[in-house]
Amino acid sequence: MRLKQFVWVGLAICACVRAAEGVPRDERAVEILNFSQLIDKAERIVLAEIGERKDGRVAITPLEVLKAPAAPETGRVTPEMIKLAEELLKKEGGKGPARKPVVKDEPITLVLTPEQKLPAGEQALFFLWEPEKVEEGAGPAYSVRHPQCMYDAELTPQVRAAILKPRSISDGRFLRSWDQNAAQRLARRKADEDLKKLPLGETVQGIAMSCVRPSLSLRGDGTFLITTRLFNHFGKELQVYDGPASSYGAILRAKDDPAEKAMILRLGGFEGVDASALNITSMLDFAGIAGGDYLPREHTFDAKKFPILKTLNGKYLVRTFYTNAHDGIVKGRPQDSLESPAWTGTIVSKEVELEFKGEK
Repeated sequence: MRLKQFVWVGLAICACVRAAEGVPRDERAVEILNFSQLIDKAERIVLAEIGERKDGRVAITPLEVLKAPAAPETGRVTPEMIKLAEELLKKEGGKGPARKPVVKDEPITLVLTPEQKLPAGEQALFFLWEPEKVEEGAGPAYSVRHPQCMYDAELTPQVRAAILKPRSISDGRFLRSWDQNAAQRLARRKADEDLKKLPLGETVQGIAMSCVRPSLSLRGDGTFLITTRLFNHFGKELQVYDGPASSYGAILRAKDDPAEKAMILRLGGFEGVDASALNITSMLDFAGIAGGDYLPREHTFDAKKFPILKTLNGKYLVRTFYTNAHDGIVKGRPQDSLESPAWTGTIVSKEVELEFKGEK
């Protein structure tokens, strides 16, 4: 049962993502929420059993309500209230004890996309915040297009505890690893789009970048080499981060393609390394650039790491970039810090031409 639940939830999420793939990127921006944001966003959070699908809708029966809107005080007389009053009148002239009202959580209707398949009879945890219009007197209905609307039922205890103690999840953690990975992918995509829009060859806080001598590797598989230079246009020395987490990369586009069609190749793949480890720096990780001088670095963009290079053929324009967030200042430890903060920011070089010949 546990494996089955994981499988169907994963398939439902993938269906949501696939449904968005055909929409232009600017129109399908999906915000991935961390645990705390997810609880705040949801109007209802319920552990529920899934019913049969009918006309693109599925009714779910709440088994446990973890969060719900406050019930409005309408003053409306319900059939249940009338029945209780009649029972009370029949018992000792209305003076006897009456049973308490039976409080039932009404079914909730989910409006699905054609790609979403939810197996009847299974249980899941639902986060609902996109209400759908319903007829007067009908129960609530919600759209579940967002990939974070459905979770495995086994996460219910974690959500219950988080609602009771909100501070326990105030550190920005995500409810599951899929959420965290998706958030990182979206952040990288946005960073890439912003990077493509940066002006070429601009001096930023005294530092400018150029790239020279692009050449194809003798391997003939699209691997290429290029030299970058970080220029210090100030009169005094500037420190730049040059450690193991240095962020260099290249932006390539076919010569006749617009800038938005460019591809971004980032050197230094640290996806499997703990981010906190990469944030640990020492003074040996920084290089000084004298005023009016430059820092040269040779880079290899290997087709084994970037397989798309094997498919390129014809004239391309290449520009390189350097980005850094390490300023060399360790709070509370001046002995391990630079005398003055290192350069931080992002710079892009002007474009140079490189002709690819396709994989031999």
